[in-house]
Order: sequence, then C-alpha cells, then structure tokens
Amino acid sequence: MPELRRDITTGQWVIVASKRARRPHDVLPGGTRGPTPASSPDTCPFCPGNEEQTPPPIRVVTVDDPSGAQTAASVRTARAGRVSPQASSADGLVTGKRETAQPDGKRRPGPRGGDRKGTDRTPSGPDLLPTDPRPRHPTWLLRVCPNRFPALEVDEEPGAPGAPPFFERAPAHGLHEVIIETPEHDMDLSRLDVQALERVVAAYAERDHDLRRKPQIAHVLIFRNHGRMAGASLDHPHSQVAAMPDVPPAAALRYETARRYFDEAGRSLYADLVERELAAADRIVEAGDGLAVLCPFASRLPFETWIVPIAPSAAAISAERDGCLARLARLLGRTLERIDRAAGDPPYNLILYSAPAGEERALWFSWHVQIVPRVTTPAGFELGTGTSINIVRPEEAAAFLREAIS
Repeated sequence: MPELRRDITTGQWVIVASKRARRPHDVLPGGTRGPTPASSPDTCPFCPGNEEQTPPPIRVVTVDDPSGAQTAASVRTARAGRVSPQASSADGLVTGKRETAQPDGKRRPGPRGGDRKGTDRTPSGPDLLPTDPRPRHPTWLLRVCPNRFPALEVDEEPGAPGAPPFFERAPAHGLHEVIIETPEHDMDLSRLDVQALERVVAAYAERDHDLRRKPQIAHVLIFRNHGRMAGASLDHPHSQVAAMPDVPPAAALRYETARRYFDEAGRSLYADLVERELAAADRIVEAGDGLAVLCPFASRLPFETWIVPIAPSAAAISAERDGCLARLARLLGRTLERIDRAAGDPPYNLILYSAPAGEERALWFSWHVQIVPRVTTPAGFELGTGTSINIVRPEEAAAFLREAIS
C-alpha cells in the first residue's frame, strides 16, 4: 500500500505510491515520461461500456436515481459473484481482481474481461446498457468509484515501522475516490450544461458529507486535474476526492491563519477579504448571487482564480445550502469558460477547500474554490525558495477574464 515517509531535513511527510506509476501514459520503465497519445473512448476506463475496468461504484447517478446510491448497490450486487475484493471498506476500495467458478465450487482468479477471447466483456449491470460494448446512450449520468491507482488506501496489514528519526515511515491510510463527471469522453466542465454541472457539485457535497463522517477521517480534499501538465493521466472529465486521517500541513496553515484572524478580529477572514476586494474592484471577475469570482491579490501563478462566498458561509461544502450549490455550479462552469477563452484552454488544478472534519459550521472559515492554471512552470528559484513568481499582474488577469465573456 502507499507509504508515508518523513523528510528529516524539513519535518515534512511525502507519500510514496508506486501503484500510481502504473496509471495510463504515466511513467515508462527507467523513469522516462511516456508519450501522450490521444485517448480513445474504446479503451478509456471511464467511458460507457468499460465500467468493469474500475472498482465497483460507490454512486451511479441516473435519471431515476438522482442520489446514485440504489443503482450503485445493484451494480455491486451484480458484480459480487465475479469480483473478489482485495481490500474492503464501506466505500468498496478494491482492486477488481476477477474470479471464475470451478467445478469443485471454489472461486479462483480468472482472466480480466478484456482478455477473454470470444466473449462479450460488457456486464449487464444497471449502470450501463447490456447490448453494446460501447453503448451510444448510457443509462448513467455520473459515477463515483474508488481510485484504481490510489495515493491513500485502507490498511490491510500493519505497516513495518521505520527507524526514526532518519527513516521514519507509516502506512498512508485513507480513501481515494474518482468522480466521473459525465459519460461523454470529449466533454469538459466548461462545456457541460447546467444540470450536469449541478450533478458534479452535488457529488462534491455528497462525498464530502459522507467521508468526513467516517471514523479516523480528519480532512477531505476535493480536487480536479485538467490536462497532462496539471497531472491528469486520463482525458475523460473527472474529479478526485481524498480523505485523510490527518490535516496536511498546507491546509492546516490555511485553517490556522483563518482561525487566528477570527480570534483577534472576531470576524471571518474570508468575508472581510471579499468585502475589500469588492471595494477595490480591479481584481473582481464577477460577483452576484452571494458568490464572487476574483484573482487574488497575491496570486501564485497567472490567472489564478478563486470562487468565494461573499458573506460568512458554511465552513464545508457539504454544509452549504442547496440553492448556493446550484449557483456555484453555474458560476463554476462560467468561470472555467472564461479561463478557457482567455488563456487558451490551459491545464489547471482545481481545489475545493473545506474546514476539517467536525468544523463544518465553524465561523472562522469558509469553503472556497481555487483554480490554478499551469501556464508557467515553477523552476529553480521557486523550488529553492518556496516563493512563487507570477509574470501576470492579477489585475490584468482579472480584466482578461472579465472580457472573455461579455
């Protein structure tokens, strides 16, 4: 399983997840970067017809099952006779090892569906049509499943302790999920219709709510990598969710800064920040319906963009009102469209920040979205100092984004 290792020179931890080197087009033997051929719906594990290339689903949203829980349960039941979990949890963290029935009644590992010559590899579960390996009209609208190449895993066996202080290590416990945002392979969030965007944001809130209630989970991170330079290994539109037993240092610094401001000023740091940005106006891209889009004063990279509630709001996305989630969905799609037009569909990382588990309604924090386009590459100075160099003034970036959609 993935492993945490502590850097004795900084005190920081890193995750060593060698399974992730087996992601599509990620790393070739010898450590060289693999080629990035155009992804094909025929082989994409997230496309309709290829559902069995992912672990059993946690949610399968359909027209008749908006929550996705009932359909996902039916799919898991249908797969139960064919798949043997290698790791179990309430969220179905499995590797999808196939089994076949033997004459003696025992089940033994069998070939994967794609390796069985002369047989239809398409399952008949309710999350896809049973008649066509590549159905043109899939029955599902959004799927959530465990990540096949997780950075965090449920612990199967106690990890061997390292020898502190120089070689301290620990298992990288946690849960790592994928939200497959649409059955359409060549679609993107910036081009989804409003209903599809609302399903994605609702999935963000639902997974945040479900995971932060689990024992030993302290922090839930929702993020999206768009483009190879931003870390995406598959072109099919998807987001990811990571649930961790500890609050990571970068997030903890953000939370403690907001908490300290609240203790000293008695007000929300984020509400005060948005109030002053609205008054200055030159970094505001769009504002209305309780939400503001802005390029922050100290943007780390060109076109860094935040979506922030204007007034003090819920500290976690799962504690937000449905009406606000619907407005966020529309605004998120429009903001990504602005970035696409202004910067030429750049690779980007999207991060949804929420307060730690148990602090969902804390007055000192507010959930918010950060979108960081990867139009420049951090180099030696940034790596050596930890200080970003932004070559585009945030005021100019905001003006470009405002003009991208009149």
